[in-house]
Amino acid sequence: MDEIFEEGNALYEKRDYKNAIKKYREISIDSEFYRAAVYNIGTCYVKLKQYDKALESLKSAYILKQDNKAAFNLGYAYLKTGDKKKALMYFNTAWALDNDDEDAEKAVKAMLREVKKIN
Repeated sequence: MDEIFEEGNALYEKRDYKNAIKKYREISIDSEFYRAAVYNIGTCYVKLKQYDKALESLKSAYILKQDNKAAFNLGYAYLKTGDKKKALMYFNTAWALDNDDEDAEKAVKAMLREVKKIN
């Protein structure tokens, strides 16, 4: 495993998200860990409650590889920024990509219940 990526992960585990972001940004675009680093930067920004910045990184990670974790976290970040339509779309995408993802299923169902209350 890439040494810089491991250092970023160690900082993340210590909840030192700002320094983890700095470390992840050192990873070259040519590295096999680049996509994971971009995703991890997004999750660090979520932990720091900087959702607009999280969206930037998570969108990039999702473009690089469309997986349910990136889609779910995009949904969460959109929810936190108040864009419920996009949040629902990405939660639903996460659930579609992995039908066993219970968190995505719960998020979709909770958002649909909320929509029904409004209407």
